[in-house]
Amino acid sequence: PPAERRARKKRKAERKKKESSKQSSNPAPNSVKNRASRGPGKAQNRWVYVSNLPLDATASEVASHFSKAGILDVNIDTLRPNVKLYTDEDGRQKGDGAVCYANESS
Repeated sequence: PPAERRARKKRKAERKKKESSKQSSNPAPNSVKNRASRGPGKAQNRWVYVSNLPLDATASEVASHFSKAGILDVNIDTLRPNVKLYTDEDGRQKGDGAVCYANESS
């Protein structure tokens, strides 16, 4: 009977919804365990590509400007904001780069 199948599907969907809401209330959403459980293709993309930068821009100037949009990620080795300015083979800036934010929502 189609009515029984629809009712079973509805109950199953409600159970799944309850289970997913229990998992989403995890207190440590960025823990190593949770990052691994997201599976392939579900990693956070916090890097933002930036173009048309002045050729004389420094990493600290770029970080200062883009920190107005959100909290920047910090490089644990240098303790500076995670900013990359791209250069050519001769070491001259190309006018583009990337900025990494601490949260994907930034």
